[in-house]
Amino acid sequence: MAKVVRMEYRGYPMTDFPQEMRELLREEGLDDIDSLLTPREWDEVPLASRLSRLAFMAHLDVREQSRILVSAAVNHLDTILGFVAKSPRPDAVVMLSIFDWEELDSSELAPVVPNFWISTNPGRDLVKFRLQLGSTIEARELRSWLENASLHVEHEVFESASLSPDPELRRLYIAKRDCAFLARMQEAGPGRQVEGST
Repeated sequence: MAKVVRMEYRGYPMTDFPQEMRELLREEGLDDIDSLLTPREWDEVPLASRLSRLAFMAHLDVREQSRILVSAAVNHLDTILGFVAKSPRPDAVVMLSIFDWEELDSSELAPVVPNFWISTNPGRDLVKFRLQLGSTIEARELRSWLENASLHVEHEVFESASLSPDPELRRLYIAKRDCAFLARMQEAGPGRQVEGST
């Protein structure tokens, strides 16, 4: 099992391979948060765009690699959200999206790589976007990873309110429990426009 080292990264705890994770964030351009929040269509930016960049975890099984990647991504999500709150775009919506769960059990084993799911204009992008609490087997496993890393208190696992029949298109999401957009979405109810999203 990976040696756990605690350190502070931009004010938030980073565990498991802190040096390598900092380098990964730099290589992927994820440490340039201002660029991540440049106005654009909604986007999904992977924590690791190439599996070769995860070679430092090759000695671990893919589920442990996935758990470590999700924990690191949640920590960096909090860093991004701290930046959003003080930025000129405080209404930007940033979550994590996770898919390709079948890779964990395929013949070519690969970890689940989380993505930073970003909308800088939720009024345009997310009018009919609806999530519900995750209840699938994958959602329960993802939630257990958050619990093991003590990240479940402030974060929750969601899934699309209209699940795709194609498993390859299904996504799970991790968001802060106090996400204002999610609160407005829940208040609006199914199929209704989110208040303030015009």
